[in-house]
Amino acid sequence: MNQIRWDEHAVENLGEREIDCTEVELTLRNPEVIVPDPPAREVYMRRYFYRILQQEMLMRLVVE
Repeated sequence: MNQIRWDEHAVENLGEREIDCTEVELTLRNPEVIVPDPPAREVYMRRYFYRILQQEMLMRLVVE
């Protein structure tokens, strides 16, 4: 896997939602679905358990 470069928007969202970076890395390594988003992006998706709300959520990562 290539090195992850976090943009400011991503870091802010993870902090506000209290999502561990490990969940992001798991999604990048093992997505359930990858959807093309032309011209140069893909959206990686994986369900995960969100401990704050105590429910399953969908993580969507935009990868350039």
